[in-house]
Amino acid sequence: MQTIMKLTTLLALLLLVTAGCSNTVTRTYPLETDTFISSEDSANHATLAYLKISKSASVEERGIVRLPSKNEDVEKALEQSLAEDLIYFFFLPFEIIARILNCNQEIVSAANLETAYLEFDVSAGTVLTNQIELGLLTKAWWQSVSWTQAHPFSSTRGAWALPGGDIDPSFTPVPNTINGSVVSFDITNYFASLMGSGGTMAHYGFLLKAINSSLAGVQLHSVQGLGTRPRVRATFKATCTTQGYGLYQSVFELGENGAALTEKLQ
Repeated sequence: MQTIMKLTTLLALLLLVTAGCSNTVTRTYPLETDTFISSEDSANHATLAYLKISKSASVEERGIVRLPSKNEDVEKALEQSLAEDLIYFFFLPFEIIARILNCNQEIVSAANLETAYLEFDVSAGTVLTNQIELGLLTKAWWQSVSWTQAHPFSSTRGAWALPGGDIDPSFTPVPNTINGSVVSFDITNYFASLMGSGGTMAHYGFLLKAINSSLAGVQLHSVQGLGTRPRVRATFKATCTTQGYGLYQSVFELGENGAALTEKLQ
């Protein structure tokens, strides 16, 4: 049985290799942390199924979100796939598929990023284009964040410099677009910088707030919601060459010295 499964997997792998290498890929990165803050309600909203954005003459509510902290461990996943006789091949992230196809460069990289959109699904309310803007936060915050406090670890340093969140003035606010029930923000340039920094660029998160002087209450699905969670949808494009035709099933780049494991088809 194991031999049949292995042969089936190898055949499928061979078909993929000989089919050619796609030069465009779209990755989705679900968000891990979000909440919303209110100028009127100081409760902890981090466990709610929605983010609420609104503004009136007396009350305002803003959303706060943070991007994922790290990418998948490519080398660990690759080692697992080899240990399991390639049975897990179909569940590998695209970085590994790119290596299997022996592309001449890493497709999923800052240099190859074409677009990146931060997306939310509307759960209640009506959102029109250019009603919400996305700003960049400049202060670390905890999930107990409120309108006046970013975190509880210091009574002075934990407070926002300005109630409602400290926003980076050098970051140009991004207005929303909407397609059906999906609200999107174009963060391509920022996402490329974040990816290209190799983890050295601090990311405190984004703040969503009303653009105009008034906005009826809008609810977006949160990380805790039952609907599609907030995410970044990023598209990468690059040219692949040397698709791995011929006698070799595939080439896996392994180890720090770039050694390769090749396996001939019998």
